[in-house]
Amino acid sequence: MMTILKSERYSSHILKLKFTRLEYIRDLNWKEENEFEYKNEMYDVAKIERIGDNVFIYCVRDEMEEQLIANFERVTGTNSTKDKIAPS
Repeated sequence: MMTILKSERYSSHILKLKFTRLEYIRDLNWKEENEFEYKNEMYDVAKIERIGDNVFIYCVRDEMEEQLIANFERVTGTNSTKDKIAPS
């Protein structure tokens, strides 16, 4: 994935997101080592930099995966956010 994201095809789509360390831990929902969800959007990670109290993530929004999840939820009648069971 790293090679693909660094290719010319994707270089213009790479976003640089900045988080504090707290936001990085609290707000990102990691699905895999190089994939996370943030504000109901999926991202594929190209690179992560830590500078001081900030974390910079170079990534590409994965709209195809978002559509796949939305279609799955529509077909199954579930919503991954609202149907989650809170821990006891």
